[in-house]
Amino acid sequence: MSDAVEHPDEITPKEAAEQQKGVLHNLKEDIKEGVQHLKEGVTKTVEKIGEVNGPQDPHEVLIDAGNIL
Repeated sequence: MSDAVEHPDEITPKEAAEQQKGVLHNLKEDIKEGVQHLKEGVTKTVEKIGEVNGPQDPHEVLIDAGNIL
């Protein structure tokens, strides 16, 4: 019989690295999704500004959208 005691709750460095990769992947996906929602929100805001103010220089519309946000 061995004197070594197994600890089933402990994870190996390899398992820890794999878990960290999974967490980082999930964060990356969450960030991508958040950026996409932000882009959609800015697009809708720019469209609303165009509806309210009529035709404008696209650069000015983006400045207006930035001021609203």
